[in-house]
Amino acid sequence: MESWNPDGYLSGIPTTAGVFTFRIAATNTYGPDAVSSAFTITVRPKDITHDFNGDKKPDVLSRDGYGNLWLYPGQGNGGWLPRVHVGQGWNAMTSIVAPGDFNGDGTADVLARDANGALWLYPGNGRGGLFGRVQVGQGWNSMSAIAAVGDLDLDGNADLVTRDANSYLWVYRGNGKGGWLSPFRTTAGWQVLTTIVGPGDFSKDGVPDLLAVDGPGTLHQYVGSSMLYSDFYGPTTVGIGWNAMTAIVGPGDFNGDGNVDLLARDAGGALWLYPSNGQGGWLPRGLVGSGWNAMNLII
Repeated sequence: MESWNPDGYLSGIPTTAGVFTFRIAATNTYGPDAVSSAFTITVRPKDITHDFNGDKKPDVLSRDGYGNLWLYPGQGNGGWLPRVHVGQGWNAMTSIVAPGDFNGDGTADVLARDANGALWLYPGNGRGGLFGRVQVGQGWNSMSAIAAVGDLDLDGNADLVTRDANSYLWVYRGNGKGGWLSPFRTTAGWQVLTTIVGPGDFSKDGVPDLLAVDGPGTLHQYVGSSMLYSDFYGPTTVGIGWNAMTAIVGPGDFNGDGNVDLLARDAGGALWLYPSNGQGGWLPRGLVGSGWNAMNLII
C-alpha cells in the first residue's frame, strides 16, 4: 500500500487476487500507538475472459465441420454481432479451450491440443484474431478432458484443469508468461462426468468454480478452493436434464448483469443462454441462436 488519503480511500500498488489483512494505527511522537485496528479485504480474481475482439464483452469461438474457426462477438446484453472468420485447419485439434490471458499481454488467448498430444498456445491479438502459435506442452493426449478454469490459485494467472486416464483431476497453474508452474493432482472419480466446464466464479465467493454434467444429466457445482493442493468442494446439484445438451460453454457474464452464465446447445441446434442468478442458481433460460449443430465445437 502507498497511502491512506484524506478522503478515506486507500491507494496502493496493484496486487494479485487473494485475502489481505491491513493494520491501521494512530501514533504520536512521544508514546506508543494510541489506537490500532486491523481488517481484511478480498481481491477477487478476474473471471475467465472471452473478449477476443477487445470490446470488453464476452465472445464465443466455434469450429465448423470443415475445420474453420469462427468468432461470434457478443453484444454484452445476451445477443450477437456478425460472426468473423478466424482461421482454418482447426479440425487437426482434438481439444480447444479459451483460458483468458495466458501469456500476460492483456488479451484473450487460445490453447489447443493436436492429435499427437502437443499443446499449442495461440496468442490473441486483441482484435478478434490470433498470432502465430507456440508449443507449451506435450503428452496432453493422456488427458480425457481439458477445461479453462480461470485463476484458481489467486496468483493473477490463468490456470487449467484436466482429467487423466485414471480419472484424477489435475490443476495446471499458469505462470502468466505463456508457461506453467508445477501442476498438482486432486481426487479421483471424475470419470463419471461427461462434461466439465469452467464458468468462472459461479458461487460468488471470490474463487473460480467448476460445473460438470454426469451420465444421467445432473449438473453439479464444484466450488473452487484457492488453497494450493486442495480439492474442489462439493458437489452440489444445480440442475437436471443437462444430458439433453450436446455442448456447454461458460463465456463469462454474457448478458451483462454481473453474474457468470452458461451457453448450451440442444440436439436440435438451438443455443440457449442460462443466466446465473448470482446465488448458485439460474434465471429462466433464453434462446440466443439456432443452427448451431453445424458446429462440432463451441468454446
